[in-house]
Amino acid sequence: MVAYNLDMPVQELLSNNILLIRKEKKLTQTELAEKAKITRKHLCAIEKGRVFPSATIIDSIASALDVPVSSLFEDRTRVIQKDSLYSISEKALENILSAIPHLFREELEREARKCKGPTA
Repeated sequence: MVAYNLDMPVQELLSNNILLIRKEKKLTQTELAEKAKITRKHLCAIEKGRVFPSATIIDSIASALDVPVSSLFEDRTRVIQKDSLYSISEKALENILSAIPHLFREELEREARKCKGPTA
């Protein structure tokens, strides 16, 4: 199933997917850049969302990753698996996990004060 995320800017979607697919294929930036016939610095800028590549370069990157161009624009954070479970990108999971302590900070502090009991 192909899902497209209309809430995420196209450039961010493209840069995230190039990075994720490169890592899935266990390629370094240097290796992918060489295969795509671009510089590592240019690939780095693309992955960080600093520049939007031309159609020719998008095609070169897709070919180097051995994926269809359309897969570079799929929402890889919400792909439905055969067993109907959701898949989430590693980066999104890290963002969620890092936010948890902040979400519950007040509650944790309140509970900590209760544990200390009244002060004398």
